[in-house]
Amino acid sequence: MLPSGDTCVTTVARRAVSGSALIAAAVVWALVNGPVEGPVLIAFGRGHGLTVADLPSVAAGLFGGWLITRRRRHPNHSGSTSRRSRSRVPRLRRRRKGSA
Repeated sequence: MLPSGDTCVTTVARRAVSGSALIAAAVVWALVNGPVEGPVLIAFGRGHGLTVADLPSVAAGLFGGWLITRRRRHPNHSGSTSRRSRSRVPRLRRRRKGSA
């Protein structure tokens, strides 16, 4: 059992499981969507192509892959953060009225 404060590990695990489930569903849909194929959008050859019914499968596969490969970014951890580190560029000061 993980400590209650360690949400980073559980979030990564949940994201991996969700991504894997999406990819599995995408593969299953691509194999069984024959009866609802619809028009061919891109033909790869005679009898092969991307159909309208394949689009949800492609979207689910891409999103599932993104979930799995996305890194957990937390500002308290060493490594990259989700936000760009703030640059140390000095701010320009406003001139007061009447000063040159």
